[in-house]
Amino acid sequence: MNRGFRPQGVVLHRLQKEMDQLFGGLFNDKTSPFAGLRGPAVNVWEKDDGFVLEAELPGFSMDEVDVTVEGKDVVLRGERKPETPAEDSTVHKRERWSGKFERRLEFPIEIDVAKAEATMRDGVLTLTLPKSPAAAARKINIKSV
Repeated sequence: MNRGFRPQGVVLHRLQKEMDQLFGGLFNDKTSPFAGLRGPAVNVWEKDDGFVLEAELPGFSMDEVDVTVEGKDVVLRGERKPETPAEDSTVHKRERWSGKFERRLEFPIEIDVAKAEATMRDGVLTLTLPKSPAAAARKINIKSV
């Protein structure tokens, strides 16, 4: 087995983290002014039992978006086809992004994959991501010895 081989996504994810450290968070998924340029803009918040992730995907249908949960990572993938203007028109401005995207968001603890849910309404994808039972806080009784 070649231990030097790393899948491209892992290498890019590591490079992104190193760039974030170098530039003091400028490219950080959470705070970057450029975060939305790599795909849909997202909001994430934590509740006692899990996380909620909302992604803006106007014009997308449910079958055009792929959501994968891998341990602590949530990956959103999809593709927006570029709109072709009519032949007799002139494009003055084109700000809507098109093409393939992949957003990989790392959470502080593992997600309970079996209970994760996704819904789409009015161009907003909402993921309900329960925390793994192994990550849940629990009280430990102290025994007398």
